[in-house]
Amino acid sequence: MTTLTARPSGSAVWLACPMGLTMQNRYGNRYPAGAAAEEGTAAHWVKEQLRAGNLVAVGDAAPNGVAVTQDMLTYGAQANSYLDKLADGGKVFTELNIEIKFGKYTIKGTVDDVALPPDGRTFHQVDYKYGYTHVPADSSQNRIYGIGLRQRFVREQGTLHIVQPRDYTAKPTRSWVFTPIDQLDFCQKVERALDAAHEKNPVAIPGSHCNRCPGRGQCAAVREWSMVEEHAGSDAQLSPEAVAAELHLARRQAELAAARVKGLEDEASHILRGGGLVPGWSMQSKPGRETWTDEQPVLALAAGFGLLDTVSERRLITPNQAIKAGLPAELVRMHTKRPQGEAKLVPTGETLAARIFGEK
Repeated sequence: MTTLTARPSGSAVWLACPMGLTMQNRYGNRYPAGAAAEEGTAAHWVKEQLRAGNLVAVGDAAPNGVAVTQDMLTYGAQANSYLDKLADGGKVFTELNIEIKFGKYTIKGTVDDVALPPDGRTFHQVDYKYGYTHVPADSSQNRIYGIGLRQRFVREQGTLHIVQPRDYTAKPTRSWVFTPIDQLDFCQKVERALDAAHEKNPVAIPGSHCNRCPGRGQCAAVREWSMVEEHAGSDAQLSPEAVAAELHLARRQAELAAARVKGLEDEASHILRGGGLVPGWSMQSKPGRETWTDEQPVLALAAGFGLLDTVSERRLITPNQAIKAGLPAELVRMHTKRPQGEAKLVPTGETLAARIFGEK
């Protein structure tokens, strides 16, 4: 039997769908990381550099080429401070590689941060998230890492933490106590899921997790749910009970439709990036966000117009905000640039070239 590689970061998929693990192994490296993922990678690098005492400044390039921002520096420093408080004078580990045992299976992963207080009994597992989408402290990824830390440091009582400064729906730091009973139950759940994933013909269970699966565009279970475009008209006259049932069904269909669309977009983009042809579709980059080329002349310009306090605040505001504040647009544009944004898949007739030249 071929053993599939299970990653903690993909556990939300393979815990819910046995076929998900096959899809992750087959398509996990097929599509490039998006701009948001690259930004998160850069933010993690900044936090690590600050932790190591290395100098990092706004505008520096992270190893993946993404420019360092003030937010990355501010939030990275705050995450390190939070970690120190959890350690309470004990040991701290950053980017810790671990192996986690679940019965006959071994999962490898890298924990963002670990704090081991001097009491010798507890551990704190900290996951740093730079994105906007809310991640709960008791996520399956966090719990897998928690099991790994219990095995590594032989400390039963663990607390799982999320540090997510740009999640505006919840507190930027949150935690969940991972008790020994919870740990035992979760270990059994993971082992059962891995057993199901390694069956000769694993089943596919569609759901909201499909939106995180790299194989969503190829999955028959997602593709084959009813997509009838038209039928005889009728007045449903739904009862309250029927409204409740239909709403649950409609929400599930919307989740599967979103997963299918994103999966097919990923596959079409993959073909086009490789030089292939997808009839009626092409790649196009839209202008990115306008940024300053040099802040000092702009500050002098703002001072001349009596707008220095408005334009600078704690740091220089964006070009569009500066124009709205009262700086002449033509002068502002002399000190800005607008790089190309990430290439996106669009119907061929909607590309800029098609609109200009009347391409059909």
